[in-house]
Amino acid sequence: SVGSEAPSSAADGIVCGVFDRTCNIQLTDGSLLTCATSDYFDMPRGVRVREANGFKFNAVIPGGAAANLRGGILRFAGSGLAIDLRGAHVWTQKFKPVSRPSVRDILAFGFEVGPFSERDSEFSVRDLIGRGPGLTPEGDDTLTGLLAAPMLVAPDRPESQALSRDVLSHLHATNDISRQMLFDAAQGLFIEPIISMLSALYGQGCVQKSSQNLRAVGESSGPAMLLGILAGVADVENFNLQRQAA
Repeated sequence: SVGSEAPSSAADGIVCGVFDRTCNIQLTDGSLLTCATSDYFDMPRGVRVREANGFKFNAVIPGGAAANLRGGILRFAGSGLAIDLRGAHVWTQKFKPVSRPSVRDILAFGFEVGPFSERDSEFSVRDLIGRGPGLTPEGDDTLTGLLAAPMLVAPDRPESQALSRDVLSHLHATNDISRQMLFDAAQGLFIEPIISMLSALYGQGCVQKSSQNLRAVGESSGPAMLLGILAGVADVENFNLQRQAA
């Protein structure tokens, strides 16, 4: 599958990070393209490949290699690997709420999300962006989740637009991978596990299964994203969690 925001015909870039299951390519337009194995999740700017048993990206692609997409085929300098995107399924995120969550739905996770959902206080992006452990810092993962409900449930709300603008104005404070993730989130574009989790909270899907899938993202990314999602939902729905918890 190919994400809806990924290039489909011609593009050039440099491999800026290569791991067992993923390969990140910095394209000449400044955006980031991520190739991943089939057991990975769909991404707005991602390519999932059908790989042979035992395949690892870092065993066949050298770091810093030039990457070229021509005629729907992605190739890498110094590697015999070719990824054929022709005829690949194009993944487009779908969020269609059918009901609204309750305060209990949020409190059931046991997270302390009250400080993020106070309507009379301004959330400070600079307190989180680029902060914490992980390939994508934990603070960035929380911010990404926090943007989900504002940008998909209530994108025209002034508070949602303010949060989006604040994130975009501080992108310089984090790394390339997080920068792309947060840029997309501020536009309302998210990875599949975030879409599934938010959809489940709004009546479309299984909350338990979606939360398990989200928690499995990265070393620490999933739980941080989940915390952000819950805080964003509480904010959009105007839940007073501190009063409810008491």
